[in-house]
Amino acid sequence: MGTRVTLICERPGILIGRRGELIKRLTGDIQSRFQLDNPQIEVQEEREPNLNAQLMSEKLAKP
Repeated sequence: MGTRVTLICERPGILIGRRGELIKRLTGDIQSRFQLDNPQIEVQEEREPNLNAQLMSEKLAKP
């Protein structure tokens, strides 16, 4: 078992990408940047995005 990374986002389908291409690229980037052998990436959906301060501030900051 490798290092577990949990990503919480509003729309996980966009992060994963078609056929998992984006998540595979992200896994490779994490592997090379942090010298991890086998990073396990878990993507979770934020159930109440309006209650997440980080997501709301990013939405408000966009033009």
